[in-house]
Amino acid sequence: MPYKVTVIGAVNVDICGKPHERFVPKDSNVGTVSHTIGGVGFNVARDLSLLGVEVRFAAALGDDAYSAEIANEAERFSIDMTMCKMLPGERNSVYLFVTDERGDMLAAVNDMRINRHLNKEFFEPLIAEISKSDAVVIDANLESETLLYLCENITAPIFADAVSANKVTRLEACLPYLTLFKPNAIEAGVLCGFEVDDYESAERAAEYLVDKAGVGSVFITMGAKGAVAYDGESTVIKTPVPREIVNTAGAGDAFFSCCVMAALEKKSLEESCALALRGAMCACQGEQAVNINLKLLSEKE
Repeated sequence: MPYKVTVIGAVNVDICGKPHERFVPKDSNVGTVSHTIGGVGFNVARDLSLLGVEVRFAAALGDDAYSAEIANEAERFSIDMTMCKMLPGERNSVYLFVTDERGDMLAAVNDMRINRHLNKEFFEPLIAEISKSDAVVIDANLESETLLYLCENITAPIFADAVSANKVTRLEACLPYLTLFKPNAIEAGVLCGFEVDDYESAERAAEYLVDKAGVGSVFITMGAKGAVAYDGESTVIKTPVPREIVNTAGAGDAFFSCCVMAALEKKSLEESCALALRGAMCACQGEQAVNINLKLLSEKE
């Protein structure tokens, strides 16, 4: 039987501007503007589905023109949306970002006010059912109080994504409850109080998050440098195999999804980190944040 994972987080309308040539700040750049359905939580839900997991998704939804697209995308990936709640008069989250000509993000603005409805009252009747999951994924798009409530009451293993440097502190009180935590180098630095910019500092940050803060295991992503993982007993440093980069928007989400899958399959720290980097590189080779080819990793495994 497939593993059952509940993902709690954000679903966004991602609007991307990508210039055809080198980006010129403070000027109009000729390029392509597109929109897709995204959000850390929803990306992870789709990635996990591609990896063969049975996924339930819990989120607040608006009733605007994008709602039908969200529903269609969930159906396409066989994601159970019965824990979601549509809120009349609310707009769905929007994430607006601009990349350079290679697809690396330069800046972003998000309007995610709808997530304020994801509170204790929203989740209280769902806790018992959520706890029946093999794993629960949360992300820092939820408010601090909600995240702590979930961590204190869910009995299933909890996996968390930091989302951004601005939001990672929302997870600070949750760290002792986490089976696995995935920040990038900047986000890890915010929590640890020092800059994380090389393998040595990433190792120190990982040790702090596990040994001092109480996380079960931590995977710190470092872009082209790869990742550093630590579980209290061993440290793994992995670098990705260089490949053509099309779009980095969903790399972290794919990395995290593979971490969750590897944990469910009880893979070693080294195997988990290697799988996660393959997932991230797969995401980088697709035009969208979620690359359908991620399912090939599960088939190979």
